[in-house]
Amino acid sequence: MWLERKFVSNCLKMHKYKIPIIIFIASFAVFLSSSYSISLQAKIYYWMRDYKKANDYAQKAYKKDKYNNQALFVLNQSKTALSYEEYISRGERYIKEILRINSQKPISKNQKAKIKLMCEIMLEEFEELKKSSFVDKKLKNRSKNTYKSFKEINLSFFRGNLK
Repeated sequence: MWLERKFVSNCLKMHKYKIPIIIFIASFAVFLSSSYSISLQAKIYYWMRDYKKANDYAQKAYKKDKYNNQALFVLNQSKTALSYEEYISRGERYIKEILRINSQKPISKNQKAKIKLMCEIMLEEFEELKKSSFVDKKLKNRSKNTYKSFKEINLSFFRGNLK
């Protein structure tokens, strides 16, 4: 990072016609480094919302070069986005299970305890999700909606309105 700053500051001190040439050479050198090209692929997959591939590529890039800040950033953000996706998919599975249990009448104490446990897990996991301003807003909204659904189920469960 320090070398990059020094390089850029030295480039700015040079004549105007040399700066584009140096920028071209520097960008070419970055793309020759396999770690940075892999981290660029990871970043592209992250933008495309393919967080699993972004995570895989970022891990590869970070293993090659521990000082690759872009790879580390994409790795952390893709892990965060994957945790949001896992939360949403778990919520969908739990809601299907709750609907299946609710369709059977009467609901036993064991089934009520299972519903209560699923709601508690989902409510706690939402609070444990890592908050990040870089996570896709749609993903955040979907997780928030999942949380609200389980909050409503939990409230109706305690009021006895669960049908």
